Amino acid sequence: MTAIYCGKECYRKHWRLHRDACKVEAEIRKSEQGQLVAEIRKWALIHRGILDLATTHALQLDVFPARIHTHFLSLALSRPSCSFPPTSPAFTIAAATILPLPLPAAPALKAQTAEIIKRGGLGVAQCVLTCGDARVPDACAVLERPRTRVVLTNWKDLLKGVVEGTVREEELAPLGLVKYRITARLLDRKDKYAAITWSNGRVTGHTLSKMDGAFCQPLPTRL
Repeated sequence: MTAIYCGKECYRKHWRLHRDACKVEAEIRKSEQGQLVAEIRKWALIHRGILDLATTHALQLDVFPARIHTHFLSLALSRPSCSFPPTSPAFTIAAATILPLPLPAAPALKAQTAEIIKRGGLGVAQCVLTCGDARVPDACAVLERPRTRVVLTNWKDLLKGVVEGTVREEELAPLGLVKYRITARLLDRKDKYAAITWSNGRVTGHTLSKMDGAFCQPLPTRL
């Protein structure tokens, strides 16, 4: 609720009348936002697998693992209108952006990261989900250090496809094996990595170099 006054004196005189209505409005907003946050958390649990995959490849952690400490994935969610059928997703992806991490990290997150690193893992890759004024920090625990050197370039399309129901998450299951094959067969030097696109069970892409920006070779048609 917004009220406009001609000055401070007018505001003070009316405050005793406006106060109760303002308090009710604030409680309604707080309740609505709390419900929205709960819905986002539930949505994130349902889509845990694809969110972890998207976060890993958005930050390119297989190739540049240090980015887990410097960047995070920000996902802006939107809610379908009431005119959508009941089977429509609770949220869709409106925008996906890679941003630098704010410093310092939350104490709980620092403790979790330290524990994972102590166990030989990479740390915690962060993803933040927003919808309107609601902001929900999410996290992907990376329990192992990278064993492949592959960047999935169309991670955003796959994320949107799974969330919106146009791509079945089961279709992505062979992707892990493909990444191992590419790493074992093509990337004989540590500065090389593959940038791939995964679509309809088929992979295309190029071999690139972290040391030589001009280096680019197509992947074989069969892997």
